[in-house]
Amino acid sequence: MLCKTINLLKARMAMNPISKRADLDSLIDRFNWKATNLRKLEDIRERINRTDSLSHFDELRARKRLLRRLCFCSEDDTIALKGRIACEISTGDELVLTELLLDGFFSQFSPVQLAGVMSCFVAEKQTKHHKINLSPAMKKAIKSIHVRFSLLLMINSPVFTN
Repeated sequence: MLCKTINLLKARMAMNPISKRADLDSLIDRFNWKATNLRKLEDIRERINRTDSLSHFDELRARKRLLRRLCFCSEDDTIALKGRIACEISTGDELVLTELLLDGFFSQFSPVQLAGVMSCFVAEKQTKHHKINLSPAMKKAIKSIHVRFSLLLMINSPVFTN
């Protein structure tokens, strides 16, 4: 049975037009070189994917640590009420807005003032600086937002610096 299979394969090889070429050994060497390099390429791609996954994993771990520090989730990664509120905010800086919302920051403003304060979070493009006269209450509000944002940056900075 095995001899029959071997003879069949030899006959098929003899019928193949490539087997009659004078440069057959060169073709086989080139094929082997290409196959070896394709395996090396696949190994390199796999290493790149593993490295990329590790960098994403480190970033994910750092983000989870930040969310725990700010009490957006618990130590066992359960999303807290604060985290659920942040998830519902789709425009602006979710963390800063959630902190301000839960601190009652927005309750001190009239609807007109609140619209002005909230516009700080949805402005897409900064235009030329025009002299804007802000009321003392609005200046205080913007300063409070800057302080809160600075605090979050301070908490965030050791997380992403390695």
